[in-house]
Amino acid sequence: MKNLAKYTLSVSAIALLAGCATPTVTQVVKPGDTGLSCAQMQNEFSDVQRLKKEAEAEKM
Repeated sequence: MKNLAKYTLSVSAIALLAGCATPTVTQVVKPGDTGLSCAQMQNEFSDVQRLKKEAEAEKM
């Protein structure tokens, strides 16, 4: 019975720590951003929006 309690406590602690993990931070400015065309900027914006949605989904 004590082993079951230790196991349960260990699994709970791991789950708690995993829940506190933070998503990967994305750079705001990349080298070469100033030379992007309008279409390239739109592609970058789309990528950022996708990453933002993924990060928000990770929070839940």
